Amino acid sequence: MRGSPLPIIFVLGLVGIILAVGVTGILAPIRLSFMQEQVLSLLHNGVADEFEETTVENCVPTNQGPRAVPQTRRRVTYRDGTVFEIVIRGQPVPSNAQC
Repeated sequence: MRGSPLPIIFVLGLVGIILAVGVTGILAPIRLSFMQEQVLSLLHNGVADEFEETTVENCVPTNQGPRAVPQTRRRVTYRDGTVFEIVIRGQPVPSNAQC
């Protein structure tokens, strides 16, 4: 006698969601942080303030010329006072800065 296929479908769906979030986190970390912000806003009574800033963190001299390392800092303050901050550093890109 065969059982219901619902547990198998549930497990496969759960694995699919976990893989999708993992791939999103690897390919687009800012999108992953956005999803985390939304989930946390449910737990912390909503979002009170958001701040995002992109700057050049560092300059790296290389044989091909100077390279700038961009950094994006995103800070979300929730209504209960909790702060969620994520810092993402990018790959060095060509720059005209003096290192």
